[in-house]
Amino acid sequence: MKFNHYILLLLLSIIIVGIPSCTNDSPSDSNSESDNLEVIDSLLDNIPIIQLSFEGDTATYEQILRFKAESDEYTLDSIANKNFTHIILSYPLIDPASSPNASLINTKIKNLLILNSAGDLSYNSVEERMDDFITQYLEDKEFSAGLGWGVATIWYAEMNIQVLLNTPNLLSFRCTETSYMGGAHATEVSTYYNYNMELGERIKLENLFTPGSLETVEQIAEKHFRKAVKLDPQIRLADSDFEFEDGFFSLPKNFALERTGILFYYKVREINQPFPISFHLPYDEVGQYLNSSIIR
Repeated sequence: MKFNHYILLLLLSIIIVGIPSCTNDSPSDSNSESDNLEVIDSLLDNIPIIQLSFEGDTATYEQILRFKAESDEYTLDSIANKNFTHIILSYPLIDPASSPNASLINTKIKNLLILNSAGDLSYNSVEERMDDFITQYLEDKEFSAGLGWGVATIWYAEMNIQVLLNTPNLLSFRCTETSYMGGAHATEVSTYYNYNMELGERIKLENLFTPGSLETVEQIAEKHFRKAVKLDPQIRLADSDFEFEDGFFSLPKNFALERTGILFYYKVREINQPFPISFHLPYDEVGQYLNSSIIR
């Protein structure tokens, strides 16, 4: 089995090296992208499956819910109608006894909760951020009334940090923030975070895969991206509605490690689309390229 695996890797390396590189200085080949995808696709069925380790103790946590409204007469039970100004923060609090780096991860999560709208650390506590949001609204409401603008617009800010993967070595979570503070429309942003629990370090795209393998991974990933967005393999990305640098596919820095693969997520306008786009990349197709020093 190992011999066959090594032969497959050798063949893959030869084929990848043999594929012409695409640059803006060379003549474009309309079939090159689809040909490359077909070559990669022909090898995928034989690549061995990789599985993350789920054995051992995982981090235990409690999901905390914090709520504040413009007036004490409003409660969380009446939040469904969203007809009053409020702020809600929901986040995991990891038990320090359950993981050696739990306190470090808790600090990183807390920092997400006390960022201002510009992404800067501006508050000393969750309570201070919530109080400031309500104070800003009440000041805006008073200002609008003074100008005779009538009833002030309802504001809201809702942040939900949800654990997606919790293994002895890895913790992945999604931070989704929806807010409205006047203007044409509300905003919603989702960002994914992945941590090696043994090291207490965040896993980023640049250290997710082994050195030198990202180009190969992106060739495999492009097939799944095209399937997700229903883009014909014969259509060059440069001729499509999707905007990538130099017209060639690249992975977003926003991703989540899941049980069976990696979720990649392009934010609104990141590739010139008015909505977010995501796709799933299975471990059984790219597992051999994962950086095993931090992902296992």
